Amino acid sequence: MRRQAADAEFRRVAEKEQEAAQHAATLQALDVLRRAEALLAFGDYEGVDAELDRAEAALPGRTRVDVDAAREALGRSDLYAARVYLAAALAERRPLR
Repeated sequence: MRRQAADAEFRRVAEKEQEAAQHAATLQALDVLRRAEALLAFGDYEGVDAELDRAEAALPGRTRVDVDAAREALGRSDLYAARVYLAAALAERRPLR
């Protein structure tokens, strides 16, 4: 009985730690998106694609699709479209109030 309770507690703690790590990775990825958007606003796109590539892995669903579209726009040197897609990605992750 104690063993089962200990196992359940261990799983609960592990799940909480996993959730916390995932949340931290998402927050870090969102910071990357904000920085990338700011850089693109000034026409500076050097290294932005690589940063977006790293951030994309921590983002779910529609947000990831928007980041991928931003990267494609960067590949075409369309900085405006890239900024629009990044703004959409950031809006997707904004909590509802």
